[in-house]
Order: sequence, then C-alpha cells, then structure tokens
Amino acid sequence: MLIKLIKYEILADYKKYGIMGIAIVALAILALISEKTAPLYGSSGYGYSNFISAVFAISSVFIIFAASILLIVLSTIRFYKSFLKDEGYLMHTLPVHTWQLIASKLITAYIWFLFLLIISAVYVTILNGNITWIKDFSEGFSVGFYGESEYFLNSLMISSLISVLLTPFSYLAHIYFSFALGNLFSKNKLAMSVVMFLAINFAERVISSVLMTAYLVSINVDMTLTEITNSNTLLSIVLSVIYLIAAERIFAKKLNLE
Repeated sequence: MLIKLIKYEILADYKKYGIMGIAIVALAILALISEKTAPLYGSSGYGYSNFISAVFAISSVFIIFAASILLIVLSTIRFYKSFLKDEGYLMHTLPVHTWQLIASKLITAYIWFLFLLIISAVYVTILNGNITWIKDFSEGFSVGFYGESEYFLNSLMISSLISVLLTPFSYLAHIYFSFALGNLFSKNKLAMSVVMFLAINFAERVISSVLMTAYLVSINVDMTLTEITNSNTLLSIVLSVIYLIAAERIFAKKLNLE
C-alpha cells in the first residue's frame, strides 16, 4: 500500500516539478547559446558574452539553492493541504496506517529532491560544456584545505555530501513534527505550527551547542572538522527520527483536522 501512496503523491506533483526541471535546463541552454552567439567587443577582449557567462556561472549556485528551498516549500504546502485540510478527511479514511501516510510524503519529497539535484547537475554540465566541473570542484575543495592528507579530504567530502543529502530529511521531519504540535491547538493551527517550528529549531541549536561544548570539555581534545560534521549529522538523524515518530503518534492519536 505504501507504494501506491507514493505513486499517488508523484502523480499529484509531477507537473510542478517537471516544469521546474524543464525551466532549469532551458535556462542553461539559453545561457550557452548567449555565450556562443554574442560577439566580443572592446580591446580587452571582454564583452557581452563574457558578462553573460559570468552571470550564469554565478547563477549555478543560486539555482541549486533556490531549487532546494522551493522543494521544501512545495512539500510543506502539499503536506498541509493533503494531510490537515479538506483533502485530509479523505486521506485519513484510507485503510492504511498513519506512518504510511507520513512515509509516503517523506519518500516522495526525497525523490523530487534527487530529481532536482540531478537537474541542477545537468544545468552546471550544460554551462560548462562537459562533465569536468566535478573534477574542478574536487580540486577546488582540496585547495581550500591545502596541506591536509588525502584521507582527511576524502572523509570531509563524504561527510559533507552525506550532510547535504540528509538536509531535506531533517527539514521535513522538523516541519511534520511542527504541524503535529500545531494540530493540538484548537485555533490558529497554521500559525502555531510556525511558532512550534521556530521554537524547535531554537531549542535544538541551544541543546546541540551545549552537548557539543560539554563533550569537547570532557575529552579535552579538539575535534577535527570531519568529526564535527559527522557528530552534527548523527545528531540530526537521531532528532529527525524522534520527530517523525512523535509526529506519527500525535497524528495517530490526536488528529484534529481543520
């Protein structure tokens, strides 16, 4: 049944994400055409095409960032409307467990995250004209930590990649738990959900800072950047799982649709 729910979620949103993907690729092609066709001018050799190239190169980072933010926004709206609004009255009558409903939305959102990640990679590849940007990125990463061992660099890169891949999971877990807490209020559920989200994030930052400081003091050793990244990632995973379990229990026992 979980597979059917995921299929339903994908069918509900594929047009929005499909349009986003097409727009990103079209933008990259437009940038490439502008760079190839615009004539240079000026004695220095720098002209319109160089300016366009620079603008779209900088936009690569913005595109990836904007796509991630838009994913979170669309996933949040989708969850709120289909889980807690009018559509929720139908969804919660399905012969499935609450955890399956939450899991289907979480998995589907992650599928779209991977889709946008791939599209963003295609965007950068089109702008560069080849796939060598991956090697350039790796070399640039190494330059930023010049003098460090290859093992350290590989460990840090892997840790950073895992952290990035888990970011949507962490954010959505926070959002689902916030909606679950907001659901407990009789009025202004959406507003209270936002308040709960801000409060949870503030409390989490304070607690994680205190725990990290206490741990460093207890072992009296400076942690490496890789160890700090791994510790933060592990803490994020643990808290996200706790949030999802708590959200599922609240929705299963205390569901209060608007």
